[in-house]
Amino acid sequence: MKKFILLYFITICLIFSSQVHASSVNVALGASVTASHGNASGTKPGNITDGNWVTGSQIYSTTTNGWWKIDLGSPTQVDWIRFFAVGKNPNNGINYTLKKYSISYKLSEDDTWNEIVYYSGGLETGFPYYMHEHYLDTPVVGQYFLVRALLSNYTDPFLREIELYKEISDTTIPEPASILLLLTGVSGVTLSWRKRR
Repeated sequence: MKKFILLYFITICLIFSSQVHASSVNVALGASVTASHGNASGTKPGNITDGNWVTGSQIYSTTTNGWWKIDLGSPTQVDWIRFFAVGKNPNNGINYTLKKYSISYKLSEDDTWNEIVYYSGGLETGFPYYMHEHYLDTPVVGQYFLVRALLSNYTDPFLREIELYKEISDTTIPEPASILLLLTGVSGVTLSWRKRR
């Protein structure tokens, strides 16, 4: 009986050592980007997917109609999003906060945009950037993602970075010592059962 209890305990330990863990990858890194308007000197649309939170894209637009379109190259799952923009610049006193913005996606060019994020808030002070995280209730699959500057505190909307994350599950493989421990328990139970026969 003790052998069976030992085997049960070893098996439970091994199961818990093989738990599934989730990690995330930024699928927008290096993606192609286009913008609704021309960019201010020293900025360009591709800066919002270059992995650098202090570069960015400032477009000559108005406070309510600028946008950036990200092309992932192929349909890709997105589970959550990081948004980086500019608050108050202490060097010139201008606050660039995007007080309202939305993020939408679509699978192909012919599809209509589906809004997955709508944000409305007050002025931010973060510099050189502030960051928001948006976790989607349901993962989406799309190739194109659109960030709309619905209300910029400054005339020319300024976006630092967009990160689109896909969660990836990876199973931890049991260590050799754990496998050996389980086999030892099985062998012990087998020998005990044979002796009793």
